[in-house]
Amino acid sequence: MTSVLEAPLNPAASPEPASRPSARTIPGVARFQDWHPDGTTVLSIVVGLTFLIPNQLTIASLGGLGRPELLLSIALMGWWGVTKLVPSLTVRGNQPIRWLLAVYFCSFGVSYVAGHARGLTPAEASSADRFFIFLIGATAIALVVADGIPTRARLDTFLSRLTYFGAYLGITGSLQFLFNFDITDKLNIPFLSLNNELYGVQQRSTLNRVSGTSTHPIEYGAVLAMCLMVAIHFVVTTDDPKQKQKRMMVAGLIALPGAFSVSRTNALSVVIGLSILAIVWSARYRFYAFLAGCAGVVALQVLAPGLLATIRALFLYAGQDPSISGRRKDYDDAFTFIGERPILGRGSGTFIPEEYFILDNQWLGELITKGYVGLFILGLMFAVPAMMTRIMRTSVRSYGALHLTQTVLAVVAIAAFASATFDSFYYVQFRMVWFVMIGVAGTMWRLHKAGTLEDLTHVSPEELALVDKKLHRKAADIPA
Repeated sequence: MTSVLEAPLNPAASPEPASRPSARTIPGVARFQDWHPDGTTVLSIVVGLTFLIPNQLTIASLGGLGRPELLLSIALMGWWGVTKLVPSLTVRGNQPIRWLLAVYFCSFGVSYVAGHARGLTPAEASSADRFFIFLIGATAIALVVADGIPTRARLDTFLSRLTYFGAYLGITGSLQFLFNFDITDKLNIPFLSLNNELYGVQQRSTLNRVSGTSTHPIEYGAVLAMCLMVAIHFVVTTDDPKQKQKRMMVAGLIALPGAFSVSRTNALSVVIGLSILAIVWSARYRFYAFLAGCAGVVALQVLAPGLLATIRALFLYAGQDPSISGRRKDYDDAFTFIGERPILGRGSGTFIPEEYFILDNQWLGELITKGYVGLFILGLMFAVPAMMTRIMRTSVRSYGALHLTQTVLAVVAIAAFASATFDSFYYVQFRMVWFVMIGVAGTMWRLHKAGTLEDLTHVSPEELALVDKKLHRKAADIPA
């Protein structure tokens, strides 16, 4: 008998028996060997937890830091760090989003030190530490989206799932508004308990004002407006009739419930977003959008008589709205604090209602807590993704890629506007969606530089001509 040590070294001398299958021919094993880990699945879980579970449900022993998606996103920061050490586990490429997030993180650190230097109350110090952890989680989400989604197909899958979660959010709010059925107070999730009072169903005028699983109706309206832009992107760019009907249904489940927040933020956000998207639409799609808007108005009038009149009154009589006058007074008081520490601010996360008052303006909040330096960097958080989309637009050939860049630009504009109507970064769902879209801009940039953002083999001359027309360029303006 020949021992193992005596076996010939040349594999060809002792061929593998024909009856023994290779590992790569075994179903499942081959798929496993060809599989490379990416962040799409785990990111979908994190975003799903954010939408499915009300913000007030946390692990009791951890308080406000016990949100499941927050704990998972912090773990993602460790995962992202490991991928930077193991090249085979990550997707490499030019990525300005990393630098943007690094600058934002450093601005927080400088402001954090400046706040402790002036001396913080125990409540301020606790809030600053808590906000620091929130920022780690949000930064991790943006980094994993930017570096962990390897292909355009996986990016589309992730964004599609985001619209489904948005539809779920819209359904929960619809149940609250139309039937007074609040699913949030009926969720019984193991290991989670209420850390704060649920918003539930409140009243504005004679109508229910709802928030779904969001913390507040303004957040609810802003998040749905951002998700709606992504849902509309899939409606416009999907060719298959059955899939288009499905996408239209998802968009409707997001669009109509946004009005149930009974807020100016949602109405203006939708107008801003649609105005930006309409720039790259054909006349046919603009007409379809007009018809869809008319159908939506009729549906709202049938489902909730008086809702449209109430929303119209929010704008016509804004000067008599106590919430508006209260904000104006708060803004006057806020500039007193700004004048005391104008450069680096009072310290990130320290301007809390328990010590001061509710500000309802993220831009002004950044100016108070981080000074003019922090305000400038907050502007970069909106400007840089917007500039990236504008740069990518110059050389895209397919309409799908063009519309995706415009969609990201629309979400950026909505986020910038909505941040002027409430302290947006303190709200879980808004912060999640916004940092996700920052990461999406990074993914698109990386794919664009690698030449894989769009499938050029399926671009017809008619489609390319439409893209050229919308970008006001000649065919010779882009490389062959």
